[in-house]
Amino acid sequence: MQPGVKSCTRELKTATSEPTVPPAPTETPVPATAFDTTTYRDETNGFEIDYPAGWAFDGGEGQSRGSYVQFYSWGWQPGDPIDPLPAGESILSVTVQLWDSKNDLEAFVGQRKMAWEASGITILSEERLTLTSDRPAAQITVQSTDGA
Repeated sequence: MQPGVKSCTRELKTATSEPTVPPAPTETPVPATAFDTTTYRDETNGFEIDYPAGWAFDGGEGQSRGSYVQFYSWGWQPGDPIDPLPAGESILSVTVQLWDSKNDLEAFVGQRKMAWEASGITILSEERLTLTSDRPAAQITVQSTDGA
C-alpha cells in the first residue's frame, strides 16, 4: 500500500427476506358523459357548440352588429325572467359582435375588459382558443357585481 492511502473494506449484507413486489397498476376507467348533448351550429359565424340536451336556448338571430345565443340549464321559456338566476342554475351566453374592433381579437378583448372593469364586473378566467376554421377565439368567464 502506498504511504498516505488508507484501505477501506465494506461488508455486504445479504437480504434474508423476500423482495417486495409493487402492486400491479390498475386502470382507472374513463367515466362516460353524465348527460346527452345536442349541437348548436351557427353556419353564418362558423362555429358549433355542444350543450346538455335538456337545456333551453334562445337567440341565434343575426343582426347588423352581431348575434347571440343563450343556453339555460332549467326549463326556461321565452319571456321568463332570468333575474335573479334560479338557485343552482346556469346560463351560457355566446356572443358574436360585429363592430369595432373588426378582425382584431386582441383589441376587442381589451375593449371588453376595460368596459367590464369600469362596470365592476370581475373576470374569473380567460382561455384562448382556435376554432376549427382556424379563427382565433377567447372564452372569458365573468362574474357580475351581484356575484352571479
